[in-house]
Amino acid sequence: MKDIVQKVKAAVDKLPFAGMARKVPALGKVAGYANYAACALAVLLVFGVALVSCGGGNKKTAASASGGTTAASVSSGSGAGAAAEDAKALLASAKDKASSTAKKAADTAKGATDTALAEAVKLAASNPNAFDSAIKKLVEADPKAAGDAVARLAKDAKPLAEKCFRYELTDDGSGVRILGLSDEGQKDTSPVLAFPATIEGMPVKELKGDSFKSGPIAVVVPEGVEKMSEVKFGGYADIIVYASLPSSLKEAVGQDGIAGRFPLFGEDLCRVDIPSDCKLQEVSEKLFYQAKITSVAIPASVKKIGKDAFHYCKNLTSVEIPEGVTEIDSRAFWDCHALEKVTLPSTIKSIGQAAFKDCSALTEVVIPEGVTIKFGSNSVFEGTHLNLKSQAAVKAAGYAGRF
Repeated sequence: MKDIVQKVKAAVDKLPFAGMARKVPALGKVAGYANYAACALAVLLVFGVALVSCGGGNKKTAASASGGTTAASVSSGSGAGAAAEDAKALLASAKDKASSTAKKAADTAKGATDTALAEAVKLAASNPNAFDSAIKKLVEADPKAAGDAVARLAKDAKPLAEKCFRYELTDDGSGVRILGLSDEGQKDTSPVLAFPATIEGMPVKELKGDSFKSGPIAVVVPEGVEKMSEVKFGGYADIIVYASLPSSLKEAVGQDGIAGRFPLFGEDLCRVDIPSDCKLQEVSEKLFYQAKITSVAIPASVKKIGKDAFHYCKNLTSVEIPEGVTEIDSRAFWDCHALEKVTLPSTIKSIGQAAFKDCSALTEVVIPEGVTIKFGSNSVFEGTHLNLKSQAAVKAAGYAGRF
């Protein structure tokens, strides 16, 4: 019986909720329910086994005494079955309570982040420095939570009025190119920079230049915009936490500088929403350089991932490169220390030098069989910890470098 109890405990330890309290202190109650279920399960199962054993003994005794009467064993078997059903119901109840408690904890955390954000926003007009400091603290505490909270804030934001922008006709005269903010726009203290879809009755098709105000923590680009060229939002100290891009977007390029492109939104970007049917052709050079994003959905329209596109995105945990991408340029994912898995498409043709270098958590690379790749150097996967299966896969694809 002692062995059975130990086996039950070992099995329970492997259940998904077994170590929850240690990993997430706010979910201590979840582990309490799990422990309660584990103990009850052990007792009930042992009791059931004992009854079955007794049933076996009773069956033999009854058979020798009265020619095979099995009433005792049937009774014992029923008891074991009932015990098993009780244990099953108890486990189901514990899981339900665990799920409910986890949801309550998540809702509480979400509410706390939203409240902190709302308090910070109140400071935007009266005390910009305090506003920036409060937003920084939110970002540093939990980038994902901060990004989600600002996304909720931006969801209901209204576009700035036409008079807030400087603009001109596009080269083909079919729409409007926004060049920056007017003096009126520079006075606006809204935490969300939401662009209008039309100006003077014509569709906004392009954003260009870097003369956009300092201060917003979110950027919302409307449907209809096809091009963002030489764009940089605000100055070095600005904190863009969230960005929403339209499905109509075909090109997005940051402002050019002495050391190459500037990232489009800056290093505090925690979340970016890109529609799956977006028409973007390239994740351009340094587009998300040093961003704090934890995940990103690369649209199927993309053919190339440019130099340093995700360089030092230290919170990025996984990325699936969609079918259609043929090139991953140099240092595209260099120093993405949290990146654990990469899935490459059958269309990939070349991967530049140091593309995944020093991705220290990277253990798995999935490559379709038969794919041959031109690797730019021997350092593409240097500093990773690829498992043997992944090492074999990249070698089969043509990699002869270091790990």
